[in-house]
Amino acid sequence: SVASVDLDSVAPYSTRNDYVDISAPGGNTNEDRNSDGQPDGILAYERDNKLGFQQGTSMASPQVAGSIALLRAKNTSITNSQIDAAMALNLMNNDIGTAGKDSLFGYGLLDLAKGASYLTDLSNITYGLLSFTSYDLGNQTNSVQVTISKVGTGDLSVSDLLADDATGFSYTSSVDENGFGTYIFSIDRTSLEEGGYQNKIYFSMSDQTKVSFKLYYSVGSGNSSLRLPTQVSAIYDKNGNFIDALWHINLSQGYLDAVAAFRVDEGEYYVTHSTDLDGDLIICEFGEICEMYPSIWSNKETTFILNGDMDLWGEYQYQVPMRVIKDYSTIPTSINK
Repeated sequence: SVASVDLDSVAPYSTRNDYVDISAPGGNTNEDRNSDGQPDGILAYERDNKLGFQQGTSMASPQVAGSIALLRAKNTSITNSQIDAAMALNLMNNDIGTAGKDSLFGYGLLDLAKGASYLTDLSNITYGLLSFTSYDLGNQTNSVQVTISKVGTGDLSVSDLLADDATGFSYTSSVDENGFGTYIFSIDRTSLEEGGYQNKIYFSMSDQTKVSFKLYYSVGSGNSSLRLPTQVSAIYDKNGNFIDALWHINLSQGYLDAVAAFRVDEGEYYVTHSTDLDGDLIICEFGEICEMYPSIWSNKETTFILNGDMDLWGEYQYQVPMRVIKDYSTIPTSINK
């Protein structure tokens, strides 16, 4: 994922977790730290031909995607793995924050000019390449074979193996003196509760980079193995800026019995509802239920306006019980649906 920075630091709304790979300018419209009389946002089109200053990881992420597209236009042989390696080796970014990869900036701040100078000739990059990046073991398969190969002529070796959660995992290998070759990872599910799981396996390399793949697996079968402990309701303003979220709706009994209440000013908003299966506070990931209100498939506006008391039941062809109540003290204690 991509983190967002303002003039010289991580933006207050930015993504912060171990999945951050790189950072890029995302702006902060609440400040004018360069004193130019304009908010420190990213100039972008709001609707049709209207330009305005925006902020968000939605501003930072396209800069990374666009930069990679330009690099691939310059060198069409660049692969996804080479882009990953270039970030880890700081060939298209500059390390900021804590030395090495961190949860705020990833491997560092995007530098397109630096990337263009290095990635024209890929012979200067040495990295580890996995045979796949994700695998689903289901509820019966107990092992998976993955091959890690060395690409390039520089010095590189596998120094360690790590996992987000090593519970039940073991491995055997058939590798060369530098750790490159075939690894077989096996799982013993006897200590695991019924449900669905996702895990990440990391190959730590001698140059301080990591190569990883995701594993999905489950215990039990049928609907009884599905774990839905928490649903998240999050509210955003019309520019996509995160306002608030509630991790409180319990679905473990098979029904929803809760109310999501946000204290916000009158304005224009949209709401996202998602499960958080792995409890990592990141919503709308692989395998998680994710929906927006108003629906992105609606033929109406993609936001709704909070303006005094109103009943939004059935609006935008989306059957969610939602009521805007100006007097916060009148919010009910429970809604059954």
